[in-house]
Amino acid sequence: MKKTLFFTLLTFLLAAVLISCGKTEPAAGTYVEYDNTITVEELSEKINNELSVDLIEADPEYVTMIYSDIDFTCVDSFKIFYSASSIDQYGILKAKDENEANMLLASVNGFVDKVKDTWMTEYDPADTVKIENALAVGKGNYVIFSFLSNADSDLVVDALDSLVKVVG
Repeated sequence: MKKTLFFTLLTFLLAAVLISCGKTEPAAGTYVEYDNTITVEELSEKINNELSVDLIEADPEYVTMIYSDIDFTCVDSFKIFYSASSIDQYGILKAKDENEANMLLASVNGFVDKVKDTWMTEYDPADTVKIENALAVGKGNYVIFSFLSNADSDLVVDALDSLVKVVG
């Protein structure tokens, strides 16, 4: 009786986990390759057409001032977009190669952590959730970061996956 109850509960738990996972990932052991020929312009165009917020492209002076914690020596090309009235922002950075991408991801993670550590809820309490859920993700030679709503952050990651991920 106890074994039957255990296996029944385990089955329901497994079913709940599988149903709740909205995104499918490649099966364990599946080789994932990335197409590193996609430009940051192509990626940003796809993302900006689907975001729920309108963002401004950062010019070089703004990038130098605001994003100085990111090591741009590893970067081949990039685009960063931000809002003038909220914390909403995301960036796509393409590293020169995979080794540089790993260093770049560490650098971007440091930037995201610094923003999280220095954020005060008094700035705009509505943006606090975006700060708490900020992300930095590396895929192939690409590194992205976002301080957006969960839906828009998912959109940024999904857009990157849809353009650069090649499952083999």
